[in-house]
Amino acid sequence: MACLFGHKWNSCKCSKCGKTRDEQHDFDLCKGKCKHCGKTQAEQHSWNGCKCSRCGKTRDEQHDWNGCICSRCGKRRNDKHSWNGCKCSSCGFVREEGHKWVNCKCTTCGREITPKDIEKMTDQSLLCEIAKNTDSPALGVAVAKKLSDDNLAQTIFSNVALNDKVSDGLRVEAIKMLTDQIVLADIAQGNSFGTLRKVAIERLTDQSILSNIVNGETKNFVCSWQETVNEGNDYWSSAKEHTLDLRDIARKRLVELQKNG
Repeated sequence: MACLFGHKWNSCKCSKCGKTRDEQHDFDLCKGKCKHCGKTQAEQHSWNGCKCSRCGKTRDEQHDWNGCICSRCGKRRNDKHSWNGCKCSSCGFVREEGHKWVNCKCTTCGREITPKDIEKMTDQSLLCEIAKNTDSPALGVAVAKKLSDDNLAQTIFSNVALNDKVSDGLRVEAIKMLTDQIVLADIAQGNSFGTLRKVAIERLTDQSILSNIVNGETKNFVCSWQETVNEGNDYWSSAKEHTLDLRDIARKRLVELQKNG
């Protein structure tokens, strides 16, 4: 009834009743949408190379390249960087190679070294430098695995294996790399978490140490129920592991050595 005597059109829409008509639309050209009724059409940008001068939208064509970077939209092209080690001197982009490591930190980009970086390294002098300067147990184990200096590697593995502030998972990883029978014996016969002792026994080659464990008076289980509750450990695949006697593990290791000896 409001428009009984005619609509009051504002472009394509009546301001009285809200009715629309398919004419005199007021399109946002970049969005392709009528501001009043929502009707759509194809977007009509005002392209200046790769960038619309009205709305700022970009397209992947007609870039204005200045070396590796487009001066209009900022897009990079990775085949045109000017590399200074790991960092492009033109745009500042950092790649995962070409780092210059000094004391576990890249002097070019400032990134801290990670175990994944260590996996790619072959330079023994650099690996030794990192080994001597890192305070990270995880980094130390990663470096030790790559070292040709076995004495230094074993020192790192020993330090990690004996450090009760390090996670059990990393300590197990270190013990599996140990060959030092004295350190292995300390862990196997000490008060460490049961799993660590089990792994240490399985690395022992000194039959006299193994015999001492086999002949021990105290029954030493891999892990007591209380240890599991306290540690919240993930190593246990079944309840059977709680009843494994460390003496039996040492006995099995002895038989294996004698058979292969």
